[in-house]
Amino acid sequence: MLRWIIPNQVILMQSETIDEILSETTELARLLDQLPITQAHLLWDLQKLGPVHEEINTLLAHRGLRRLMLHSKLGWLIPYGTDQHQVNARLIARIIGDVFRVKFYAAPTYEAALAYLKQIDEPCA
Repeated sequence: MLRWIIPNQVILMQSETIDEILSETTELARLLDQLPITQAHLLWDLQKLGPVHEEINTLLAHRGLRRLMLHSKLGWLIPYGTDQHQVNARLIARIIGDVFRVKFYAAPTYEAALAYLKQIDEPCA
């Protein structure tokens, strides 16, 4: 699921499966294409994401994900909802951040993710 939490500035993406990630990244790139401003940030809810380690190659090779991560209007990528038991989800998000060299910060909760974003980007406050 994709939705603006701060119109034209911050998008929330909630993914439970690899298939959802693949379809949402394609749609998100389209949203960024239509932005009237120079960048938007992505908060990525990983709380319900199941095991994906076997599908990492599929994920990294997906054109939609590549297009999104290389998009000139993508600001910060801030995944949240990862804890000690979700090392898999945190690892996937970190790999994506490293491979595509996007601005990346992992937060434990939605509130922490939003607080960090407000700290680094004053218009989001």
